[in-house]
Amino acid sequence: MRTIGLALGLMALFAVGCSDHTTSPTARIDVSHAPAFTIDNAPAASGIVMRGESSIGVGWPDFKAGTSVYIGFDPAELCTWTFDFDLVPFQEVHANGGQRVLRHVQGRNLTTSVWPFIGFNCGLFTSVAPLARGVSDLNATDNDVFVSGPVNANAFGYRAHGKLTRASGADAAFSAHANWRINHTGMRVNSRISLH
Repeated sequence: MRTIGLALGLMALFAVGCSDHTTSPTARIDVSHAPAFTIDNAPAASGIVMRGESSIGVGWPDFKAGTSVYIGFDPAELCTWTFDFDLVPFQEVHANGGQRVLRHVQGRNLTTSVWPFIGFNCGLFTSVAPLARGVSDLNATDNDVFVSGPVNANAFGYRAHGKLTRASGADAAFSAHANWRINHTGMRVNSRISLH
């Protein structure tokens, strides 16, 4: 079905491309009114690409610094059974006939908090103040969302940055990343959280 649709689309393109035009091939075409698509405003579906909006809640540790970050929700609220996750636009590419799904997420002004310990511990979230909190922007990518098989190494990760407020009230420049790679030999993780 997809092949027939593609063939019909190409035929329509050639028909338009071969028709008579009054415009010279070297004339400038005004594209100021052409739509500018981004991940936020692109069509919901265009062939193998699907777009939409989803809730998000991610977190990862920085083992060297002994800290952790949570983005898209407030872990202290979650510990009191308040489920309030931020929404983000996403884009998925369904490759190899849909057997492999690649995902890209771009979130802006997402709830963010950095904590002085590692692990999800409700006792600490409800009794210890975070090092900093506020909002940050997040980019997330995954090259094989549903881990289609052992042939491909699954790599996914997050990059975030923003300006947070420390417990003292001072501003802090925040940046963080986490990258995971999973293949037949196991899993590798590289993560870091910075407050300046």
